[in-house]
Amino acid sequence: MYKIRAANAICGIPSPSAWSEEKKLVSGEPPVKPDVPTVCIEDTTDTTADPYTTDRLRCQTGRLLRASLRAVADVTPRVIIEWDRSPSGETIIEYEVSILNGAGNFAQHPDCDVAAALAMEQADDSPTPTVKPKCAISMESFWSGEFQMDQGHFITSTVRAKNNKGWSVASTWNTAGGKVEKVPSMMNPPAGERQTLTNDVALQWTQMVAPRDGGSEIITYILKYTTFANIDGDWTTLLGDEADTATFRTAD
Repeated sequence: MYKIRAANAICGIPSPSAWSEEKKLVSGEPPVKPDVPTVCIEDTTDTTADPYTTDRLRCQTGRLLRASLRAVADVTPRVIIEWDRSPSGETIIEYEVSILNGAGNFAQHPDCDVAAALAMEQADDSPTPTVKPKCAISMESFWSGEFQMDQGHFITSTVRAKNNKGWSVASTWNTAGGKVEKVPSMMNPPAGERQTLTNDVALQWTQMVAPRDGGSEIITYILKYTTFANIDGDWTTLLGDEADTATFRTAD
């Protein structure tokens, strides 16, 4: 901290002015430009782990693999954005993560908790720290709200770091990683006919495939039925699977 005042001589007696306001000057430079962040899809097979303490990043590697893992976990995955720690000896006081939205502009996502990411980095004070800062964001938030991103688009982000001297230059954005996934599109009505000899109804429907599957492999279908007289009432759910046909017996 610095302050200053001036003095002159009135009748030969030094007479100083009032002190100026204090000025804080910090030596050094802003942080170096961060490396390209990693954007991955959360591994939903581990439903108990905290993403801030357990590294369960799993980049999108294949639609069939991802569908089978999600079927086991029965959990909607989140998007994990991770970036490298600040260099040794660099005191970071804040991070900023920006994501390219559907309008083509970089914006900060309210669900990316950069304060928690910084705390996670600072908590690992070992001689050779390995924990990287990261934040977890719900997939739904990318195609709803202000981001309005289309199915299949890469989730592109940049990172800036701040120390007492100011902000760093934004990192280069990632060109690979997690993609936006949505709920499937509405299906066409099923087709079928009554089998009079067995009192069965055989139904078929068109298998949901890209691009109507929301960007992720379909893991099951939900089939319901009711009588015409009860169309506005409760429907009965029939068990189904990934097959494109099902046969069931009508109620007496």
